[in-house]
Amino acid sequence: MKLKLFALGAGALGLAGCVSPAVKQYCSTADWNAVGYSDGLNGYTRDRIGVSRDYCAKTDFGVDQGLYQSGWERGVQEYCTPSGGFRTGAENAEYRGVCSGFGEADFLAEYERGQELHPYLLNVYAARANLSQAIVALRAAQNPGGSAAGQQDSLVGALVVGFLEGFTKTRRVNNAADNVTAAGRQLARAEQDLALYLDQLEMTGQSYALPRLFDLERQFREQGFGYGPTGPAIIPEFSSNPGGQVAAAPAELASQLSAEHAKWAAILAAQSGN
Repeated sequence: MKLKLFALGAGALGLAGCVSPAVKQYCSTADWNAVGYSDGLNGYTRDRIGVSRDYCAKTDFGVDQGLYQSGWERGVQEYCTPSGGFRTGAENAEYRGVCSGFGEADFLAEYERGQELHPYLLNVYAARANLSQAIVALRAAQNPGGSAAGQQDSLVGALVVGFLEGFTKTRRVNNAADNVTAAGRQLARAEQDLALYLDQLEMTGQSYALPRLFDLERQFREQGFGYGPTGPAIIPEFSSNPGGQVAAAPAELASQLSAEHAKWAAILAAQSGN
């Protein structure tokens, strides 16, 4: 079963005001063991299945509680590890108390250490978002659309308007290019700060586990998939192979990366007050 189906999950079902075709499809095809595993792996309590149960009860398909419970316990056992605690803290994610009886003390100790890494990771993600926006703005300035000069009745008027538009476009492009440069420097500083912090952990013999997003990004780079520093879409200006052919990532891997980006975008928005 594909990951994007899991993404519907209990949260998505909870948004539905009635039993939609999407809900019916989800309830009829869901792998409840896999759903439970995903919930457990992400630190959700087993009560999360209640939303799915309520909505699926309105269809001809029910929830297999036994399969869900089995998958949830398997996921929780992977979540409630020292590395799971570190990753959860590094994401500054809520701990919902699911590790009682599953090594909670070790989990919480690493959770606190992971929280110390979180600001460095968030700064990197925020800098990437700024760079992405700056690149989009630069491209918009370089290609603003049609010119109004050709619509002038007067030849002189057309020349004047064309000159002014050209002058204004040049200024906009230059300003946008400066913003890209500044955003690139900001990203370089944020990544350097992160690298120095990780080096300090390694020098003092402290282990760490990066959140899933950063692991996926490493996989994209190492396997040569089309991926720039600001998101799944390749950014030619910052690609190691600009203008060249790049391999397409497997759909499931790309779906996971997209889901992780959405999670970090929400974290960034919440902490910036947007």
